[in-house]
Amino acid sequence: MRDVYSFDSNDRVVCPLAFNSCVENTVHQFIQQLIEFHKDKSSTMTEIQRLLPLVQKSDEPARIELGRQFGAFRGAAERAHHQNEELILSELELHDQPVHPLIARTAEEHKVFAQIVARLFKEINAPTGEAIILVSKVEWFIGQYDDHATNEEAILFPAADQYLSRSAWLRVGDAWLAIN
Repeated sequence: MRDVYSFDSNDRVVCPLAFNSCVENTVHQFIQQLIEFHKDKSSTMTEIQRLLPLVQKSDEPARIELGRQFGAFRGAAERAHHQNEELILSELELHDQPVHPLIARTAEEHKVFAQIVARLFKEINAPTGEAIILVSKVEWFIGQYDDHATNEEAILFPAADQYLSRSAWLRVGDAWLAIN
């Protein structure tokens, strides 16, 4: 796989054609792809927040749309995204690079988020309780997910961009391609 990579003047790996959709070259292209994923999730969270007042009023079509929108937090794309972030974190830890405590728990948070999403998705699609409680749970989750993504973008991604070596990015790239 390594022969598909080249390096720019800053000795950063230039990603294979699959990642040419990256729009900025100020950070590593793998990191940029993770940021783009966060931007997409942010749009989804905004749409979910728009639906919540309607769901709270027991609007059935809004609840159904909430389930559809919330589905974006499940599935292969979300799992791959988390695995890719964990690849980067592993490389930082492997090379004794400084890892902020908020980032050190990234993998644990990913597991917890998956469990919470599964429960909330079930509750959204087969409501058993009061709508206001469901709305409160979804609002809480959105806040936690947003804080998590913000921490990754403010701490994990800059640390990876600064500290990971060429060989580390090659290892990340090989594993990344296997995941995606």
